[in-house]
Amino acid sequence: MATTASALAATSTEATGAHPAQPSSVPTSPSPGTLTVPDVRGDRPALADQLLTAAGLHAHITGGTGRGPGGGQCVITTQTPDAQTSVPSGTTIELTTGEVGGQSPC
Repeated sequence: MATTASALAATSTEATGAHPAQPSSVPTSPSPGTLTVPDVRGDRPALADQLLTAAGLHAHITGGTGRGPGGGQCVITTQTPDAQTSVPSGTTIELTTGEVGGQSPC
């Protein structure tokens, strides 16, 4: 008696309780040649630039890098593309700074 592949798969699925149509909980890595954008919001501009460079990306920072008009430190408030997005290696990430604890741009 011949056993088909679909019969074996059905038996294997029944035995393990697995559902092959459901997504895996194992995290997937980006496609070859792509990188995952790190979250640099809240970091100082110099650190954000270093982190992006280390990840194989470039940073373009808009705003101040020292202190804002209210005297607070300037930190990264927005980034595009968003964190955890897959992008090609060497992509420039647009960063904007703002003052810590305030709504003021730096």
